[in-house]
Amino acid sequence: MIFLYLLFYIVLQAVLPEGFFLLNVRPDLLLVLVVFIGLFNIKRGVLIAIAFGAVKDIFSLGPFGLNIFCFSLWASIFRQLSRQIYKDNKIIYLALVVVATWGNYLVYFLANSFFAKSSLASTGFLFATVFIETIYNFLSAYMLFGIFKKCALNYSLR
Repeated sequence: MIFLYLLFYIVLQAVLPEGFFLLNVRPDLLLVLVVFIGLFNIKRGVLIAIAFGAVKDIFSLGPFGLNIFCFSLWASIFRQLSRQIYKDNKIIYLALVVVATWGNYLVYFLANSFFAKSSLASTGFLFATVFIETIYNFLSAYMLFGIFKKCALNYSLR
């Protein structure tokens, strides 16, 4: 299932035309899945998150390793959090996807500000990008929650 999801992500990133999405912002499906993996404490979740981060780093223009760091961080944080919250609630999952999306952009902003010595926030484009990707991730998480949950139950029974 993980390999099918990665293949779907690669096709979404590489094949769909630029004008298909608003402002060329695509949903971060790997982040949506990493939040789920962390929340449902999937076996080897951090390793899967690292692999997803490496795949996303290949397709991104940012510093290599930033997605690996962020994805493993989110998987670890949400794994610890999963012991303290009711994780079968879709609203909690959706809220965590929003938190992870904004947290990712905060890390990217800080890393780019540090490495490029410039401010990206002055354009207003950053806020529009974060807002649009948050909506895309929220909708993707809403639609995929049931599928992820079935796959997680099947995976844990093996």
